[in-house]
Amino acid sequence: MASSLNTLPSELLEEISWCLAPSLASINSFAQTCRLSYSAANRVLYRLDGAQGSRALHWAARTGQLSTASLSLDNGSDINAQEDSWKFRSPLGLAAEFNQVALLNLLICRGADVNRHCEGTCRPGGKGYLDLAPLLIAARNGHPECVRRIIAAGGREDVMDLAQFDKTLVASRDVMPSGTGDYTAVLSIFLDYWITRGGPSDPSCREALRWAIGRNRIDCARLVLDRVVSPLDASTIEIAGWPLFDAAMQGHLDVVRMLVGDYNIPPDYTPLPNLETPLYWAVMCDAQPLVEYLFQAGADPSKGTDSQTPLRLVLEKGDMVTLKKFLSYCESDEARRRLASSAFVLAVSQGLRGASQLLLSYGADMETIDSDGVTALWYASTLDDATLFDVLMARGANVNPPGAVKPLHEASSRGTKAPRVQKLIEAGADVDAKDTDGLTPLMYACKAGHLGDARVVKLLLDAGADPRATDNVSYCAVSYAMAAGRPDFVRMVLAKGGHVNLGVDGREELYLPSAVRSGAFEFVKLLVEECGADITVKDAGGESILRRAIYEEDVQIVKFLLDAGHEIAEGDLDVARERGCTQIRDILQRKATARLN
Repeated sequence: MASSLNTLPSELLEEISWCLAPSLASINSFAQTCRLSYSAANRVLYRLDGAQGSRALHWAARTGQLSTASLSLDNGSDINAQEDSWKFRSPLGLAAEFNQVALLNLLICRGADVNRHCEGTCRPGGKGYLDLAPLLIAARNGHPECVRRIIAAGGREDVMDLAQFDKTLVASRDVMPSGTGDYTAVLSIFLDYWITRGGPSDPSCREALRWAIGRNRIDCARLVLDRVVSPLDASTIEIAGWPLFDAAMQGHLDVVRMLVGDYNIPPDYTPLPNLETPLYWAVMCDAQPLVEYLFQAGADPSKGTDSQTPLRLVLEKGDMVTLKKFLSYCESDEARRRLASSAFVLAVSQGLRGASQLLLSYGADMETIDSDGVTALWYASTLDDATLFDVLMARGANVNPPGAVKPLHEASSRGTKAPRVQKLIEAGADVDAKDTDGLTPLMYACKAGHLGDARVVKLLLDAGADPRATDNVSYCAVSYAMAAGRPDFVRMVLAKGGHVNLGVDGREELYLPSAVRSGAFEFVKLLVEECGADITVKDAGGESILRRAIYEEDVQIVKFLLDAGHEIAEGDLDVARERGCTQIRDILQRKATARLN
């Protein structure tokens, strides 16, 4: 059989192979009969494969099988055919990905399109578009020889610019095999192109540096820095500032050490003034070795934005370990004391008892004033827990510190803090101290409303607080007590010498007219019956308080004032008629008739 087949023309053997092609088993059996039938069947199989997607060519490109690739191409396979899969790579793209340099050369010599993109997706399922040219595939997998060969064959170098660099080296590694490519060599090729194109300041150089820093690739980072900047060069800070920031955010100690130590980047450098410092991010990442290095390199834990400094972050996190390191690494006792003092007010404001006591043990100054102009004792007065307040009082904290707002102001604003008010008074706190708006502690206590406590008002009055003191707009303690709806406070203040007929605001309207105007019947009744307020006084507009009550259409207050002896003046009845309040009109008429009788 084999000898007879050897005598047949190759064309006939191919026709036989095509007839057997639908059955893979049959054509394989035919191929094994003789050498000529094998060649004929093989050609048919390659042509069939080429018509069905050129899978043999893709396999050859991936594995470096030159003979298979040549046979596939000789028998009609499309040299640019894309895989029938979610990756859609061309044969040249596969050779570039798997570093098959010889096969890549074969494909280029046979006319492969070196700029043909693989138009696939980032992962099975089709989410995320992937569009990589062979040059980028070779670069992304770290194959410098493939990169050079593709560029020499006409690969478009513009794919290496800034817009494509992220796709090249930063894109997800789940599409391409990880391998152990020579990225330093690839990056060197890219740098040659970028520097030739735009000089050392080319944006892609900067982007490459950030890429290297982000992946903790010191070799690549140093390559870029050595090509585009020089140590001690002023431009180094501008170029390497962002990478220092990025490295600190990711806790890359070796990269930070290289940038600070070898390229003289200041350890506190931030690319923009409103950004946190590298030390802040080291603390945030809990990267203790990096925290230690930056601090010992001269980073200032108190430096940063207004609300975000490394020291503040340490305290907010309750990180006692880092706080102790900051204090222990200070270069002198004085530096340690300054650092402890700067942190102390913040620690107390956060209610951090352990940190506050630690800072005191390192010599923190209790009288340090923060940016809001207050001391630690003021913050301690605001806390629900009295522990820190008691500690500071026991240590002799100044109860009358500089600044308008005093600890006694804050303590007086909450009835639950009566014991602290008493301690402050006993320690000599000024009971008539005024804040920036002119309010005294007694006014704070009276305006507290339902949160206030008569005990606090009594403590202040018994200590000599002036019941007639007025603030910047002529309000006084009684004014605030009335506004807060606390008649008990009004009684206490007036009983201690507050004059019932004092002016209540900037118009110097008296308490009683003010109560009538606001419809506060309880206070009208209290002022008249208990405090002896003069019912003949006028309001700020010169009207009687009865006329004011009529204007306000307050039936209850009108009846009370008439019962208290207020005279009906000429025109009162007319006002009631004009207001359309028949009930008040009838009351006035009855009262007027009764008096005539």
